Order: sequence, then structure tokens, then C-alpha cells
Amino acid sequence: MRTGLCRVGLALACVAGLMGFGAPAFADIKAFNQAVRAADFRAASIEAADTWPELDKSAPEIAVVAREFAWVSMLAGQPAAAEVYSRFLVDQGADLPTPDPTPAVSRVLFEWSGLSKTSAPEARYRLLVALQQRAAALGRDLISVRASQLLFTKAWDAGDYVTAGKAADLALNVMTQIGPEYDVERFWMRRGRISASFMKTQSVESYNAVYDLAGEVYGAIATTTDMKVRERFATEYFNTVAWGDVMYTALRGDKRGIPDRGLTVARGRPPMNELLYPAPGDPALARCRISLAKSTRKPDYPSPQLSNGLNGVGVYAVTLSADGRYQKAQLLGSAPHAQFATALDKVLPTWRWELGEGSAAGCRMPTVQLMTLQFLP
Repeated sequence: MRTGLCRVGLALACVAGLMGFGAPAFADIKAFNQAVRAADFRAASIEAADTWPELDKSAPEIAVVAREFAWVSMLAGQPAAAEVYSRFLVDQGADLPTPDPTPAVSRVLFEWSGLSKTSAPEARYRLLVALQQRAAALGRDLISVRASQLLFTKAWDAGDYVTAGKAADLALNVMTQIGPEYDVERFWMRRGRISASFMKTQSVESYNAVYDLAGEVYGAIATTTDMKVRERFATEYFNTVAWGDVMYTALRGDKRGIPDRGLTVARGRPPMNELLYPAPGDPALARCRISLAKSTRKPDYPSPQLSNGLNGVGVYAVTLSADGRYQKAQLLGSAPHAQFATALDKVLPTWRWELGEGSAAGCRMPTVQLMTLQFLP
């Protein structure tokens, strides 16, 4: 009996596969497929674990099945399960009756599952080597993209900016063969590459590059009508401009005559406040300006080891009542580390806001206002 495997590791949708499994396996593979189609990866990983011991390991597409089971296990946050399937491929893939068609991807899967369980430098190095070998081969796959992103995050958190930059480069290399639906991830990795370079050199070139990128992301937001897609782009935009603010202060741009590009990135374009959170009322009226009236507490800045002497920036969407009282806030972007934004979250409810100077009479009072908050170590 033949059945189809729902493949997600090398493709963006389920495609037909041919497998010579008997009836019991057919039923289990069907349940796996249904869970994958529903994006219920935890359920799919359970089906994979139940099915794997019963499968004929000499079947023609057992390597494909093992790879997909490992990939889905990683999506489900089950690296130990993924390690079982990917180890099978690494150890036996070349000697199977039908050899593993993507051994470089299988190695990436194996090292990715290992790094998911530890932040050890040797685990980062092994995944880096596997990704470099994968980058030398043709073909498209999402596995290597996600593995590169994890490597970037782990390296960044460890202060290993050289590896972080290499991981971003590798992710972008693999993504050249993936369509525009991954543009948000491309923007993230481009920002990651720029910020990693800045952490090594603190150059004006990195500062200009990050604002060039911010301009591109702004354009993507302005031309996208799908609000869900726009919000995903917006997160990347605010992370990027937060980095721009960090870089400007670190470079002492005001002392060195470096233009503050944060003031010009939206020039000639609709204000981001209005694109994402338009104020109610007549659009012909100006939007009221909101400013901080009083802050009774200051955030505790992260440790010097995390800050590297850089200021912290957090961009928030703050929901206010008519009298200026805080209701809630949503973090939209931050730099250089998420720990600063976490510290801000603890004190924002104690702050108060007021109508800013220069607000025209009869201006439109926003219910949600974008706020960029900075704190120096």
C-alpha cells in the first residue's frame, strides 16, 4: 500500500511522497499528515514517535520520513526526539538501500537539535560547520534557515559576535532560494549581520547600513495592506530603528556631526503612528503629541557584561486613557538586549503622560501612542 508524506522541511507545503508501508503504518502516517496540515506540531511529533519503531527502515523513502520527523520535532520544541531521527540519518543515511538525498541538511538537523539543548561553544561551532557545508550545496530548505537563526541567537546571547555574523550570512545565503514570504526573516538576518558587525567595529558604516535597512522595511510596511503582514514588518522596523538609536549614541553622533537619521527615516512618508495606530477624528486635524509627564521609578539596567556600555532603547505602543493614565503597553522593538525592555515593563505602569507642547487646539487624541524610551547605563 502506498501513501503520501506531508513534507515541510524542504518545501513550504505538503507534497505527495511514495512510501511502501503496510496498513498499520499507513494509518499512523495519515495522522501525522493531518497534524502537520493543522500546524499542530506537538501532535505530529507524538504521531512520529509512535510510528517510528514500526516503520521498515529499508523502505525507499525512510530517509525522507526520518528527516521530516526530525524537522517537525524541532518545530514542536522536542530536540531530544529530533536527535533520534537525525542521528539515524547521520549514522546510516549513506548506507540505506535508497541513500539519504540531503546528507548536508541531515547533519544540520542533528547539530541543530544538539545546540537546542546547550549553549556550549563547541555546539555552536559544530552547527556552524554543518551550515557552511550545507551552504556549499544547491537546493532550498527551511531547516537550515531556522538552524541559522538559532545559531545567531545563541551566539549573540553569548557575546560571540563573529559567529553571530557568520550565522546571519549563512541564513541569508539559504534564503536566496526561498520566496518573499520570508522577507521578514531576511530583514531580521540583515539587521543581525549589521548589528554583529557594529559590536565588533562600532563603525559609521554600520550605522548608515542599519538606517538604510530601516528605510526598506518602512517601505514594505507602507505598501502592505494585509495588517497581519504589516505588523510582522513593523516588529522588524522597530527593532531596526532601536538599533539605530543605540548606534548613534555609541558613536557620539551629536558630538561628531553625524546626522541623526532617526529624525529623517520617515521624511516624506506617512507617520508610523498613523500607519499602525491612527488617531480617531478628522484626518485633516493634526495628531496630538504625547510626552512623558512624570516617572516615579527608573528601570534597572542589565549587567555591564550584557550592555557593553551601550544605552538601552525600547519602542512601545502605549495605550492611554483620556486623562493620561497608563492602561497597557506592547513592546514593539528593543536594542541592544531584550533584558532592557523587560526592565522597562516593570516600571511603565508607574509613569504618567501629558499633552505635549505644540499640540494644536482640537488635535486628534490618540488612544495608542508610539513611545521610544532610552536609558543610559
